[in-house]
Amino acid sequence: MTEAKIKVVEQTVDNVIKFFQNTIKVKSVQNSITVTNIPDLGSFPEMVFDDTDLAIVASSAAYGEGNPIIAAAGPRFVLKPSYRPYIGVMFFNPRFVPEKPSNISDFDNKFFYIIVHELSHALGFLQAMYPYFHPYEDEDNYYSTLTCSLRKFGKKFTFLVTPYSHLYAKKRFGVDKFYGDSGKSCPAGIELEDQGGDGTSMSHLEKRTYFTDLMVGSYSESNTPHIKFSDALMAVLMDTGNYKFNWVNAQPLVFGHQESLNSKPMEEFAMEPPQKVFPQGYFFTENNSVGFDYRSFEVHQIFLKDNENTCKHAGFELYCSDAKYKFYNPNKEPLIGIDYLADFQKIIDPEYYCENKKVILPGYLNDMPKSDYAEGHFENLCGTFKCNGYESFEFNVVDADNKEITQKCTKENINSSFIYPVKFISDKTNRVSKINYCPDPEQFCRTIKLSLMNFNKDPLDEKTKVLEGDPQTPPEWSLNYDDLEKEIKEKKIIGIVVVVSVIVIIALIIALISYCVFCRKLHVKNNQSVTTDNLNNPQAELKQELL
Repeated sequence: MTEAKIKVVEQTVDNVIKFFQNTIKVKSVQNSITVTNIPDLGSFPEMVFDDTDLAIVASSAAYGEGNPIIAAAGPRFVLKPSYRPYIGVMFFNPRFVPEKPSNISDFDNKFFYIIVHELSHALGFLQAMYPYFHPYEDEDNYYSTLTCSLRKFGKKFTFLVTPYSHLYAKKRFGVDKFYGDSGKSCPAGIELEDQGGDGTSMSHLEKRTYFTDLMVGSYSESNTPHIKFSDALMAVLMDTGNYKFNWVNAQPLVFGHQESLNSKPMEEFAMEPPQKVFPQGYFFTENNSVGFDYRSFEVHQIFLKDNENTCKHAGFELYCSDAKYKFYNPNKEPLIGIDYLADFQKIIDPEYYCENKKVILPGYLNDMPKSDYAEGHFENLCGTFKCNGYESFEFNVVDADNKEITQKCTKENINSSFIYPVKFISDKTNRVSKINYCPDPEQFCRTIKLSLMNFNKDPLDEKTKVLEGDPQTPPEWSLNYDDLEKEIKEKKIIGIVVVVSVIVIIALIIALISYCVFCRKLHVKNNQSVTTDNLNNPQAELKQELL
């Protein structure tokens, strides 16, 4: 890794550390942490850290050309009996380190969230750590029931059902139990990813259900700010029994949120076939390429034909099970999604994203020129809005002819259409038509309000609603970075040190370490791509298949 990229990693890591120190509270380590000669990581000088709760040794890793691994991390040493990690490791693939540092407030904040993702694994979001989850005040009283599995529609579902995960799911889906075939039930819980092999399976959130949470197993290739640090991740890390959270720094997971359509939970969202129950606007159709959040849209759609060759592709084994036409594709659509972590659903990829809190209405683009994925940019496409309660809203945009367009969408004109010209600029300026449809104003206004906010009350308080009720007083701790050392000592906020070394570790050595890796969801021009990211699986091959 070059010196310039090391500086990018260091600055982004520093931004992440500040975020965590303002977000997580921990029972502090009383003694210094000494780090030296971590097995399989090579030799380096002994390092001693005072007032530190988690020390991470970070390095670059030579994964090889074409390998989609972005980064990897995991705990190496834990405190007992709490099993709270206090030393961990993190690896970066130099090919995916950006040219500039990233922060949470940046439009392109993906690298920031990648590091948050990896640090969350190092904090304990890892299948191997589940057996040691415990109450915060009872460190050696490990939970006896961790996960629960059942079958429905031919598909196996596995849920993390520890207390906060159960509470989260109960609020989100409005039920205390999930029911499967033959009368079997599970406590409502957070569904864990079942795809991706041993590398991703069971150590990430199910992407079909938690599409924009930062703890899904892969992100879009685009550099758009659609990822959220949500209460789903909060619930899992609180179930470790080692942390408390300042929920002001978290955001609602709008995808499937119980208050995004109306004030009623979407019970069926958890386990019913998505084609049958997901809200209007969640899937790509011939009439819509705008995302569920009214802020993202997709130009380059890549799908896979559902035919006799589907089952030959790596990653599509589950699609070709009994769940094929019971759960994954009950409508027997001729094309299916290529993202198997999202259970082959045609969820709209956030290839482009509106800036400055602007929005885009459902619809599609006509007369688009040929271009590469996420190439170029649009002008005059996204507009401003004003909601009038949940009954109506006005959408305003200045089109490619510098003409102001105003459209009022109400409960009475849902799906009414209008068109305006926009500019698409790549190697030259192109004139493109945007066809628009008025959405349900309540769904639109609730969704936008949720997507633009942080929590103003504890989302894991079972009595609260995000969009209703008075704000609560947030947790007391916050950091003054001018006197960081004093703040950490006095307030017992988590102190994290990440040391970025210049050691280069070959992939063979990395495979011997218990860790979690994170992959990029690749986008290819002419065919389909499948990525698998491996966790705690020394024998597994990481494959990128062109289908």
